[in-house]
Parts: sequence; structure tokens; C-alpha cells
Amino acid sequence: MAKTYHFKGGYIQTGNKIEKPHSLYKIVCITWFFLTFFLVFKFTEDVFACSLSVINYYEVISLGAVFATIGSSLISITSLSSSYFFEEYKKTHEILLSYNNNVKTANAWNFIQNSKILIKSSKHIIAYKRIPLEIVFEFGTSNLSVVIPSSKKELTVLKLISSFIKMKISEKIYFERLAQNSSSLEKSGLFVWECTVYMLKTALLYKIFVFLTILGGMFFLSGLIAIFIYS
Repeated sequence: MAKTYHFKGGYIQTGNKIEKPHSLYKIVCITWFFLTFFLVFKFTEDVFACSLSVINYYEVISLGAVFATIGSSLISITSLSSSYFFEEYKKTHEILLSYNNNVKTANAWNFIQNSKILIKSSKHIIAYKRIPLEIVFEFGTSNLSVVIPSSKKELTVLKLISSFIKMKISEKIYFERLAQNSSSLEKSGLFVWECTVYMLKTALLYKIFVFLTILGGMFFLSGLIAIFIYS
């Protein structure tokens, strides 16, 4: 029986067409950022308004220091955690690529953009597009394709969650197929599957702790702004 997984993609495609970048995700991220900051600041302002019955300079400074301490503590803890999970992601990413027989097709260059126009004139257009590396798990009648992110900018929360959920749903079916084959060649499918799941999990945890780090910065900044407002 053939292996139940294979790699595809992971190369740069050049052409004469202009790829328009998808800006919807960026708009959603920016909107989510400002909405979160507004909620954090509103919470901070409500706390100041309820706690300070009489505006006192020293009480304002003390309450602002509390928010600054909470924010800085959250930044310290979550930044260490995000660094740890990103290192785990990188290690797992390297291990997963070691199972790719055609290593040259794996594009992991961080300086390569997803798409870029090199030359644009009235007569000539030369552009390139990154084709991401994917691992395809074969279930016989259907396949499950999972994109392997190669840099931080490719770690998008929605794609990570979607890929992780799809793999957890299909896990039992895939393991049942592996159990039908006892060859040593096919046993690598178990390690590749587990490696991919762990890679997605650590990448997702990295993004979560990055968000918490930003949240800590918002609390710190909100406390400072509230001090200036109520002083």
C-alpha cells in the first residue's frame, strides 16, 4: 500500500498577471484591534469613574499605576509564552519538512512576499506568486490538504483553527487506515500526522499569547490615558 500522505507546492510561480492582495483579512484585524482597545479603555474609564468619587491627584496616579502594573505583568508573562510556543512551532516545522523527499520545493524564505510585481510598464509585467507548501493526507476516496506556514506572516488564526479542527475530526478515520498497513514505510504517516497537529496547535497558541501581549499593552496605555483625563 502506498503512503497515505504527500507534499505538494512550496515554490515560486512567475508570470505576467497582477495578483490583487486580499485586504479583507487586514480590515478585519484592524477593526478587531480598535474594537478591543475601545472595550479595554471603556472598562478602564468605568473603573476610574466608579472608584474616584472625588477627583484626587494621588488616587488617580495610584489607580493608573494599578492598570500599568497589570498591563506590564501581562506583557512580560505572555511575551515569554509566545516566544516559547513559536520556538516549538519552528522545531516542529523543521521536523515536518524532513519528511518531504523533495526538500528543494519547500519554500521557507521569509523575505519572499506572497505576491509581488517586479516590473510593471505599458508593455511588460513581470510578477511572482508564492505557492505555499501543503501536506495532503489521503483517505482513499478523499483528501485533506493542510497548508504548512513558513513564516509569521502566514500564521493566520482562522486558517490555523480551520486546519486544526479538520484534522481532529478526521483523526479517527486516518488512524484506522494506518492500522490496515503494517509496513515500516507507512508508519511514518502516524508521525507526520501527529507532527502536523502539534505544529498547528503550537502556532495557534503562539497567536493567542501574542494577542494577550497586545491586550496587556492596551491596559497599560489605557491606564496612562485615564490618568491624563482625570488629572
